[in-house]
Amino acid sequence: MKFLEQLFTSKPDDRVQGLKILIVSFICSFGLVIHMLLLFIFAHIGATTLVYANVVSILVWGVALVIGLRGGFPTAIGIICLEVVFHSAVAVRELGLAAGFQHYLWAMAVLALLNTNVSLWKALAFSAVFVLDFALLYLLYPDVSYQYAFAGAIPVVHTVNVLIAGVPLLLSGVVYRAMHDNQVLHLSELASRDAMTGIYNRRFSMETAERLHMRPDRQELSLVLIDIDKFKQINDSFGHPQGDEVIRHVVQLIRAMVRKSDLVSRWGGEEFLVILPGATLDSARSVAEAIRRAVEDQVCLPDEARSPVTVSLGVVNWRPEQSFQEAFQLVDEALYRSKSNGRNQVTHHETEQDVGEFRAAS
Repeated sequence: MKFLEQLFTSKPDDRVQGLKILIVSFICSFGLVIHMLLLFIFAHIGATTLVYANVVSILVWGVALVIGLRGGFPTAIGIICLEVVFHSAVAVRELGLAAGFQHYLWAMAVLALLNTNVSLWKALAFSAVFVLDFALLYLLYPDVSYQYAFAGAIPVVHTVNVLIAGVPLLLSGVVYRAMHDNQVLHLSELASRDAMTGIYNRRFSMETAERLHMRPDRQELSLVLIDIDKFKQINDSFGHPQGDEVIRHVVQLIRAMVRKSDLVSRWGGEEFLVILPGATLDSARSVAEAIRRAVEDQVCLPDEARSPVTVSLGVVNWRPEQSFQEAFQLVDEALYRSKSNGRNQVTHHETEQDVGEFRAAS
C-alpha cells in the first residue's frame, strides 16, 4: 500500500517509472503463479518434458521479478520475452497448436515495443521476431496432436491461454497510455510555465483570466500587478544571476501570500500578475500589502548595508462589463502611480477614480 501511495503522489516522470515497476512486478508474479500451476498440471498428465521446461521457467520468472522490483524494467521485459519464446515452442511441440500456448507470443510482440531504452526500429525488430516465431510454429508443428490425458479439456485450455495472454496486452496498453498522458502533461507544463520561476506565464494567465471572467457563475475577480523596484539597477550592480535570484525569492514570497485558488504568473521581466478569484477590492488590497511587506522585510541585496528589495503594486477589481484589456490597463495605471509616487507602495483603482495608497511602513 505504501508503494501505491508513493506512486500516486509522486511527480509525473516518477509515476510512469513506478507504474512500469508495478506492472512488471505484477506480470512476473502472475507468470510465476501460472507456471507453478502448469508444473502441477503437466506432472499430473505425464508431460515430463514440459515439467522440466516449467522448472526452468519458474526460475527465469523469479529472476525477472527481482530485477523488475529493482527498477530494471528493460532487462526484466527482455528476460520475460525470451522465456515466452522458449516455453511456447516447447509447449506447441509437445501439446500441439490446439492448446493455444502460441498466443503468448502476440502479447510479447506488443510488450517488446514498450522498451523505450532501445530505438523504435530495434523495438520493432524484436516485436517482429515474436510475430515470425508465431508463424513459424504453425509451419513446424501443424500436425502435432495432443497425446496426454484429459484430451476433452483442450478447447477450454486454449480459451484460458487466450484470456491469460490478453493480460499483458491490456497492461501494455496501460503503460502506453500512462506514458502518453505524462508526455502531454509535460508539454502542457512547458507551454504554460515560466522556465526560471516555475509559475505560470503570460499567455496562460491571460487565457485563465478570460475563462474566469466569462463563467456563468462569475464571482468577484481582482487583479494585482507587481513590479520589482529599480530592478535594472540590481542587474547592473550585482549581475544577472543575482537579479534572477531576487526574482525567484520575490516569487516565492508572492506564492506564500496568496491562496491555492489564486493564480500567480510572470507577466514579463520583473513584473508579475496575480489573479484573485472571489476577492473583493479590499481583500485584494490586503493581499497586495502583505506581499509588499514580505518582500521589503525578507528580500535584500548582497551589499554591506543589506539594502532591502522593494516592490510597487497596483490593484483593481475587474468588473463584469470590462474586458481583460480594460481591467489590465487600470491595474497597470495603478502600478504606474505607485512607482511615480515613490515606489514601495500599493495603489488601487476603484470605479472611475483612483483612490488611496498604502505607503510603506517604516
